[in-house]
Amino acid sequence: MSANTDLATGSNGYGYYVVNGNKLAFASQIGFSQTIPRNGDVIGILLDLEELTLTYFHNGHNLGTAFGKIPINQDAIKYYPAIACYEIGCSVSMIKTIT
Repeated sequence: MSANTDLATGSNGYGYYVVNGNKLAFASQIGFSQTIPRNGDVIGILLDLEELTLTYFHNGHNLGTAFGKIPINQDAIKYYPAIACYEIGCSVSMIKTIT
């Protein structure tokens, strides 16, 4: 999830680095999960604007809340999902679900 075009240096960027299980925010990585996805796995993201949290899922299993106290300001911040691939042949399918 990113509110800034540069997740690595932005003040409002949040991410899950699936290569090593780290979470990324404010230009730093912190250990988050020991579950490393493989081909065909499903990664879910829940941005809860009532609780102000960002939670990740792996094949439906809750990995836990990665970030809390997410800043929101109805007029100033918009969040956009972002996915990056670093390998030839990588593919991603995005599915929007509402609970």
